[in-house]
Amino acid sequence: MAIVGHLGCPLALLMILMTNVSSCFSFQQTLPITPHVRTSIGAIYHSGPASDWSSLNLGGLSGLRSSAGHRSDGPRIHGNGRRKAASLSLAKGFFENLESQSGKDYEWIAARPPLSRVMIRDILRRKECYISDWTDGLKDMKKVVPAILFLYFACLAPAISFGTIASQITKNSMGVVEFLLSAGTSGMAYSILCGQPMAFIAPTGLTLAFISGLFRFCSLKGLPFFPIYSWVGLWTSFFFTVLGLAGSSQLIRYCTRFTDEIFNALLSLNFIYEALASLRRNFKQADPMNLTMPFVSLGMALTTFFATMSVTAFESRGRNFLIPLNDVPIKIKLLCSLPAVLLTALFYMDQNISVRVVNNPDNGLKKGAAYNLDMVALGLITGVLSIFGLPWMCGATVQSMNHVRALTETQFNPETEEVEIVSVTETRLTGFVIHALMASSLLLLPVIRLVPIPVVSGVFLFLGRKLMSGNSFLKRCRDSFVEKKRLPLDHPMQKLGRKRMSAFTLVQILCLAGLWSFKQNPSTAIFFPSVIGMLMVVRSAVLPKFFSEEELTELGDATPSKHTDEDEINM
Repeated sequence: MAIVGHLGCPLALLMILMTNVSSCFSFQQTLPITPHVRTSIGAIYHSGPASDWSSLNLGGLSGLRSSAGHRSDGPRIHGNGRRKAASLSLAKGFFENLESQSGKDYEWIAARPPLSRVMIRDILRRKECYISDWTDGLKDMKKVVPAILFLYFACLAPAISFGTIASQITKNSMGVVEFLLSAGTSGMAYSILCGQPMAFIAPTGLTLAFISGLFRFCSLKGLPFFPIYSWVGLWTSFFFTVLGLAGSSQLIRYCTRFTDEIFNALLSLNFIYEALASLRRNFKQADPMNLTMPFVSLGMALTTFFATMSVTAFESRGRNFLIPLNDVPIKIKLLCSLPAVLLTALFYMDQNISVRVVNNPDNGLKKGAAYNLDMVALGLITGVLSIFGLPWMCGATVQSMNHVRALTETQFNPETEEVEIVSVTETRLTGFVIHALMASSLLLLPVIRLVPIPVVSGVFLFLGRKLMSGNSFLKRCRDSFVEKKRLPLDHPMQKLGRKRMSAFTLVQILCLAGLWSFKQNPSTAIFFPSVIGMLMVVRSAVLPKFFSEEELTELGDATPSKHTDEDEINM
């Protein structure tokens, strides 16, 4: 219950408690109250001095009048009216008694609830199926067990790979130990707290890029990395949790395919770049007279890529996981809120786009979405990870979609000649067990460290290529060089012509280039999330001036319509 007032917040809590008690017991009590009190049910306003409230009797019921002296029924009650009406009646009865004894007229003011309606709906929707989220997994073990075994390795490989690359980028400030521990524990917590259990959180390429940019910025300015890292994470946790409670995920509907395609292309490009950069370091560090090892590393990376294997190597080490938060002055702690705003923007895009892909109606999920509840869960997890200096996690598209597909039962329809979804086992059990196994993989460090490091580059090449699948932006880049007659009849080039399609694609290429240049520049690396937000501005404010709505629709990027259902975020 949210209570806002001047000096009467603690007293207002006591008033509500007493009004509920008075429904069971008959008693009288005297209590001094400040002039302005607001509760989550309603409020009264009194302009007289506080001394007028010094001896008011709390008992009985009388009429509640407005400031004009008329009868007021208070705010309208929606939803489940019985409980709300009872609470409202008790509160009104309390205020009626105050008014009758003081001889003053008061105004009934409707107050806003502490949570957004969308967030409340998320909680109520997922509350109904929370138990079944666990029991459904136990009922379908024939599908759950193979999914756990497959996804354990599918999730373990990126975590180890990210840890290896991070140890090189951050000069061993973070490594595989931290990434395994963070991915395992945060994944378990997310499976318990989140709204959509079919979505996974994991280390992502853009989060790693932000950590890399923050590390380079701290090195450039001579600042201690881990205290800065923790304060940025704590501020991000606060901002992201507040955004979730406020129901801000509805804004993601303005992130159209134009932004999605550029965002996924950036992820793919980042994976491939990090893989090639790692292989390039092998050649730079090798003896020019003997390039055997660099070429062996290249061969191992390519072999891993084509075989889609999932193992790597790393150095294990120990460090203090409790970060000294007070090692930086107050001014620096407050200034950490600025990069936290950028990281919050990155998390907002990454998390909601990933979860939106999972909630796509084509996947056949039945239990409903809960975007804001997912944001609050991730915000709380981010705060805990930041305190211990562990890598941040965010929504992972590849792992999430693998999770959905592994638990999907399909059948071939001979009439339509297409594979159709029969059912999906929507459960939290798989996510919890998979990430528990990942955390327990820390016991296997002596074995894992025997695997060659270049294999990581192969995993990153595979992930980068995997993210390219289904990206129509990248397909249009390829199709720009294809003869028009070889393209299908419903292709945008057939309806708009090569010139118009290429112009739209060129805008996306320029946006991607701008994002990449911001990310690669050490002095601006931590600011590149703000450029991601600018993509929505370009789409909503700039593109409509050069492309008609019909053209945008043919390109698969129709302008978002105004939604009447606040619970729905359209794809």
